[in-house]
Amino acid sequence: MKEISFIKQFIAEKREEELKEKYGSMDLANSRLKDLEKIVAGSQVVDTQAGEVFYVQFGCRVTLGDFETGKEINIRIVGEDEVNEENGDISVNSPLGKILLGKSIGDAAKISDGKNFKEYEIIEIYR
Repeated sequence: MKEISFIKQFIAEKREEELKEKYGSMDLANSRLKDLEKIVAGSQVVDTQAGEVFYVQFGCRVTLGDFETGKEINIRIVGEDEVNEENGDISVNSPLGKILLGKSIGDAAKISDGKNFKEYEIIEIYR
């Protein structure tokens, strides 16, 4: 009888562990799903293929010339969730992204870290 009771107890504990593991991961998945739903609800589709581009706006690719080094830098202005620095995708809300918005070819863009500043010229804007 003790053996059967022990086995029942063992099975009950094992099942409880499995349920905690299963539903614990469900809580994490549900939390991530809610985060994604908020992102989608606040999102807006931007047509990045239409028309000529005369000024820097969301979704644009921009070629910048570094005044100091003469090197060209290619970036794309994207949303917070699309940032990929390796590909040159910077956030529209980043300091450089904010400075570039609304600027045109030939305009200068100055960015400061508090002590030093970098200055770029907008060479090209495209989609």
